[in-house]
Amino acid sequence: MRWSFVLILTVLLGACAPVFPRVCPKNLAPARTAYLFFGRAQAHGHAVTHKQWRQFVRVTLTHEFPNGFSVLNARGYWQGPQQAGFEASKIVIIVLPGRSDDLGRLEAVRAAYMRRFHQDSVLEWIDRGCARV
Repeated sequence: MRWSFVLILTVLLGACAPVFPRVCPKNLAPARTAYLFFGRAQAHGHAVTHKQWRQFVRVTLTHEFPNGFSVLNARGYWQGPQQAGFEASKIVIIVLPGRSDDLGRLEAVRAAYMRRFHQDSVLEWIDRGCARV
């Protein structure tokens, strides 16, 4: 019985192993990439305007990630307790610089957007891989 438990545990933990290579190909280095998904719909039918978004990028995003990031236009689906639907969205992609405060700076960006534009959440997805700048 003990060996079956160890075998099952080993298989389950093996399934959790990262699918990314432990060693990056030549000329590439290990890197983490963050994807932040910002909905632009606000309460009472208002939307975050292009001007408000540009100001948020200039003041908050560039302050926290001055080395750069990419912004994509998107249309996202969401579901709340009372309603659901599509909304204009922005996806920000950041190859994290590898600083000890990377996650704190991501959280500062998320919190600032949620506070300023009365959002319930900003989806954050972090991926590991290899990169070359």
